[in-house]
Amino acid sequence: MRNKTEIKIKPFWYSDIWIFPKLITIITTLDKEGKVNAAPYSHIMQYDVMHKTPRMMVGFRKESHTFQNICDTGEFVINCPSADYLDDMMETARFWPAGVNELEHSRFTPIPSIKVKPPSIDECPQIMECTVDELKVLHKSSGIVFANIETIRVDEGLDKMDRGERIPAMNLPIGLGDQNRRYYYHCHIGEVTMHELMEPPGGQRGGEIRTTLDWDEEAAGTGTDTGGSIRQPAALTGTVGLKPTYGRVSRFGMVAFASSLDQAGVITRSAEDAALLLGVMAGYDPRDSTSVDRPVPDYVASLSKPVKGLKIGIVRQHFDEGLDAGCEERVKAAFAALKEAGATLIEVDLPNIDLSVPAYYVVAPAECSSNLSRFDGVRFGHRADNPQDLLDLYCRTRGEGFGAEVKRRIMTGTYVLSAGYYDAYYLKAQKVRQLISEDFKKAFENVDVIAGPTAPTTRA
Repeated sequence: MRNKTEIKIKPFWYSDIWIFPKLITIITTLDKEGKVNAAPYSHIMQYDVMHKTPRMMVGFRKESHTFQNICDTGEFVINCPSADYLDDMMETARFWPAGVNELEHSRFTPIPSIKVKPPSIDECPQIMECTVDELKVLHKSSGIVFANIETIRVDEGLDKMDRGERIPAMNLPIGLGDQNRRYYYHCHIGEVTMHELMEPPGGQRGGEIRTTLDWDEEAAGTGTDTGGSIRQPAALTGTVGLKPTYGRVSRFGMVAFASSLDQAGVITRSAEDAALLLGVMAGYDPRDSTSVDRPVPDYVASLSKPVKGLKIGIVRQHFDEGLDAGCEERVKAAFAALKEAGATLIEVDLPNIDLSVPAYYVVAPAECSSNLSRFDGVRFGHRADNPQDLLDLYCRTRGEGFGAEVKRRIMTGTYVLSAGYYDAYYLKAQKVRQLISEDFKKAFENVDVIAGPTAPTTRA
């Protein structure tokens, strides 16, 4: 019997987290009669970063024994075995009848759990015991489980390692059965690291899979930014986030949220990496009507230019009440370094900048409402089964396909675009948006760039 020790977990633990594409785990559950079901799953486990308690989201086929047991009991154990036990793990993949104790048909040894009823598995170096917080049964075939993580237990010795040592030491079977799933990521404040399996697994079985890790120090990623979705995460993790000027990078292929605000950008470890990636992404695209036909400069070469003589605008409103003291200190330290290097700091005024957030929350939902109207079950996305008529198709398709937050934004956008309120809300927001734009144009008459804090507070 392996000795296990509990790892203490705390709110907002996702600030230091691993993201595993196609991690192979065993989900252990009990049925109504108390018989064990242990089934291997190859899935992406996502952590609910908007929740202040440790919580994860896991998807299952809603017809599976595992999902039915979770619905009935509200408890389950995620066992994370090493690749050394892959053959034993696959042995549990046979389709045993409901109610059969699948652990009796493998060489895994069940051990009692501490917090929940389903047993855990001794051979697994990491065990996560979970209770259901919320269930969502999708109309088609899937069920989503939002689960509170009650305990995380690991083999003794692993708890004394930092996460950078612990994950390779556990030798987790990652990416099996899919040649494109070679990577996983470690995200920590100030650091995002990508790791790659030395050889793509390509569907090999346990004895053939290699899990030796190559630590990649030059990881980069792309994303889309509407109101800060690239820039703010980058600021909170100490990486470089870049939202390019509208029209610089093609929007072709993006599912639009707010068309006049969405842009594709990059998150990288350094400004040089961002410049390299932007140089590849930028350029005219005839498939995007908003793409600008202008030459792409050498962004990397521009990095070597000295800042001496550069006029940097410091926005007075950025340092009003509400800015965290720590943020202010670090930003002003950066200003001091730039000034010492020869840059000139000039205070600029953006008198309407405080109206940017309310204007955004009118313009963005309005464009969201318009853009997402195409997802009605006729041509795009989800389609409700067996509609009675066209109206039923529209209503059930959109009701089933959109989540609560998306529905709220669509409702808000539809409201501000309605005949009685268009002038009072949407048109006024567009006028405010133009005022803010004019403020920036006026500021750029006197400065070359504008610098300031990305967000008023640090990571919670």
